[in-house]
Amino acid sequence: MRTIALDIRGEKGLFSHAWRMCGGAGRAHEMLRDAALTQLWESVRDCGFSYLRFHGLLSDDMGVYSTDRNGNPLYNFQYVDLVFDALPEIGIRPFVELSFTPQAMASGTKTVFWWKANVTPPVDYERWDELIRKLVGHWVLRYGVDEVRQWYFEVWNEPNHPAFYSHDMTEYFRLYSHTVCAIRSVCSDLRVGGPATAGNAWVPELIAFCTENRIPLDFITTHTYGVYGDFDESGEKQLYLSRNENVISDACRRVREQIRESDMPHLPLFYTERSSSYSSRDPVHDCYIQASYILHHLKKLSPMRMRCPTGLSPIFLKRPESVPPRFTADLAFSISSR
Repeated sequence: MRTIALDIRGEKGLFSHAWRMCGGAGRAHEMLRDAALTQLWESVRDCGFSYLRFHGLLSDDMGVYSTDRNGNPLYNFQYVDLVFDALPEIGIRPFVELSFTPQAMASGTKTVFWWKANVTPPVDYERWDELIRKLVGHWVLRYGVDEVRQWYFEVWNEPNHPAFYSHDMTEYFRLYSHTVCAIRSVCSDLRVGGPATAGNAWVPELIAFCTENRIPLDFITTHTYGVYGDFDESGEKQLYLSRNENVISDACRRVREQIRESDMPHLPLFYTERSSSYSSRDPVHDCYIQASYILHHLKKLSPMRMRCPTGLSPIFLKRPESVPPRFTADLAFSISSR
């Protein structure tokens, strides 16, 4: 007979609750579905995270922007209200990812995923600025400025990846500058950050740009995954886990060090996407190693807990037209670090 003795009074080390900070869903339009809200409520109940991030808030399926027959702007925040009204009822706040470009405002036709997210920059930045001002102003009126001050505003998603942004870093900095200035014109102390890049990119560059041009920057966001392989838009490609058992924690430490060595050494760092794989259809999410993979990387990140909360992403849906829909519990984590 095997005996296991536990001393519950002994202190092994810090027990981190950092993962409770933020969760992620696929896209805003999914939050209009009762099934998605039910799963979200269950995830918040069981995991207790405080913020939710999702893609596509400004995409055409949310109907926020169109034009009349004369080309005049039309704004509609009905669907946005339905999503954002549901969040406080569940007990969470939005981590607002401002993406993608409404087709009526886009400079091109390039899209990603079956729901046709337009990934080109605005053709007219004055119209983009006005959309952001009206939307943020609407939130301030609807929820109160004290509430909106507790939100985070993240500009775009993975602009360094050609699938998610059709232009280069210089054009993204232009987009960021216009967006942060539009948000701050509504309220001067709302929290805005970026670059929300894939693979830990553009962090020193964004800090240097904002420092040189006196552009507000309240936090850094980026993404990392423990997988390599080609971009898997349709969920049909073979991806491979990295053999480096420190692949995620090493990335976080490198970026944290880049921030410390910059002109803004105390910026919070948020990993708003992190997991074994970025593809919601990757079988690794449902295999027996996934739970231990998550726990392993949480343990690796625990020594940074004094500086970094973490978050859990329970819901993700990317359905290519060629593949039947599948709603998966994608345990993708996001990290934030101070």
